[in-house]
Amino acid sequence: MRSYATVLLVGALSAAACQSAPEARPVASAHPTFHPPLDAGAKDAPSELGIKMNVVARIRHTRATLSRRGTEDVILEAGLFVYEARKNRPFQRIGEIADYAKDEGEDLVGTGAGAPSQALRLQRKVEQLAQDDDGTSVTLRGVKVDLGEGALDGCVLAPSADGHVYGTCRDMPLMLRTPNAWVRVERANGLALDTDTAPQIAVASDGAIWAWERERGLTRILRDGRREHVELPRAPDSLASPTYEGKYPEQMSATWARGAGGVVKFWQSTTIDPPRLPAEIAAVEGLLPLTDGSVWVLGWEAGTSHSMSLYRTSPFTAAPIEIGTPFDQQNEVRNAKAPRTWTGHCPQVFVAFDVAAHESAAKEALRARSAQLDVNAVAGRVGSREESGVLFLRSEPESSPVALEQAVAKLLMVPRAEAFCTAPVLGRMLGPR
Repeated sequence: MRSYATVLLVGALSAAACQSAPEARPVASAHPTFHPPLDAGAKDAPSELGIKMNVVARIRHTRATLSRRGTEDVILEAGLFVYEARKNRPFQRIGEIADYAKDEGEDLVGTGAGAPSQALRLQRKVEQLAQDDDGTSVTLRGVKVDLGEGALDGCVLAPSADGHVYGTCRDMPLMLRTPNAWVRVERANGLALDTDTAPQIAVASDGAIWAWERERGLTRILRDGRREHVELPRAPDSLASPTYEGKYPEQMSATWARGAGGVVKFWQSTTIDPPRLPAEIAAVEGLLPLTDGSVWVLGWEAGTSHSMSLYRTSPFTAAPIEIGTPFDQQNEVRNAKAPRTWTGHCPQVFVAFDVAAHESAAKEALRARSAQLDVNAVAGRVGSREESGVLFLRSEPESSPVALEQAVAKLLMVPRAEAFCTAPVLGRMLGPR
């Protein structure tokens, strides 16, 4: 999900794109004073080439939203959890894990977890660049700016930190809203923006244009017209943990639904996806410039639809974090309270024991794996305890619980073994899959 709003821009924007319009002079009005950005040929460039990007987070999710709050703070919504970054500090999850719990369900994927009130309060304070109700104006930092008359579908307002309003459409250059006209930003000419999605383009506080191009990748254009390719480094291999995956990635919880046969419970089949090393960035999903001079970039990793990397311009020294799938997040909420001891008839069972000391027992348990029963030796956290053991996950509601319960009963013969209906927060895989 992008951090700027899809809008209806003015028809004048389209007309201005077809001819090189002269830059308008400032006029007395309710608009803020207009200072035209420097174009090619300008002598004073406030920033230099050679920008560096730092990995802030790796997100194992199909969507994420990056929003600005104030001048230096960023709010990240990545599934169930909401994170906040203040100035140069690392992302911190807002609230305690237990604050996200909204139900008493014990299934791996529960029935109603949600963001806590303190996260919702912060979300309401984020600064969004969006149209006003009249559809012909926007409010940017408390100042109302007219967009003009007429409308044009499929255009966006580009995120900006330099105090001006910019807009663009597919196959159109970047346009700047002056007090009385849309003006072409000449140094943006020649940008090959991706036409398959809404254009990814933004303007930083130093006036530099950032844009994702189809063939060139991430491009940065300084106010004096100089250009550079911005390298987005691959996230470190340390951000590659096993994750819980579900058949329906957008379905974050088991839900009650009314069907033709009455009220039924939705079954979310869950499996373990082994660690997947980060890949190169194949597309940019969002650009967010801040008034402190930093620029944040959210990009999709190549070859996947559910792994993203988040970047920030240097300097940024905080260690990057890994954010799990919606199912990982739901399971962390489950583990905020004491794990439930297994007494039979659970869709998943974790038998905790010393796998290294009883490797043969773990290998024997892995033989119970089938199309209906996923079995893995893992290490992770159950409640507040770090444990190793074997995790059984029933893949389909029609699967018989007999094989699972027989395998669990056999493992409970291992000294000091314990069985829980609560699945562990995954740490690492043990042994072969």
